[in-house]
Amino acid sequence: MRAATLRRVAVVAAMTAACTPAVAAAKPDLVVRSFEVAPETIAAGRTVTLTDVVLNEGRGRARATSTGYTLLDHWARLRLGVRSVPALKSGETSRGSATLTVPATTRDGSYRLVACADARGDVRESSERNNCRLARRRLVIDSVAPVAPKGVSVRTRRPGARPRGSRSLLLSAM
Repeated sequence: MRAATLRRVAVVAAMTAACTPAVAAAKPDLVVRSFEVAPETIAAGRTVTLTDVVLNEGRGRARATSTGYTLLDHWARLRLGVRSVPALKSGETSRGSATLTVPATTRDGSYRLVACADARGDVRESSERNNCRLARRRLVIDSVAPVAPKGVSVRTRRPGARPRGSRSLLLSAM
């Protein structure tokens, strides 16, 4: 090739590089992979333990953030609290629990619980629409039902000698 042709090729290559948008920086994407609640029935004013797993399924590193927990019914949303989540590299997970008190003023009923990764919106993610997950089971607030005293667990079991469908109550000290 002649020198003039080489210069034209170099100019075209430089212009193409200048006009081509840069590849977007890899961003994190925080999602709640699993979410559990225990116990499933409590009285208002008592504590509930919420356990979740947060995954960074994006390509970038996510800085430290928090997972928020909200109690939902048809009429209201009640924020219960948060747990801290450490910085996560791509593909890393954080499993954690928070023991939170349901306010004593909460009405009896069946509630959905929602866990949302990056609850405060501190991390710029590739998708902000997939941060939340509902617990598999509902939380029932029942202030009338008797509450097991601290140190006693309540379980039901079906003894082999009983007819099918009947249950007996077992109390055991912890």
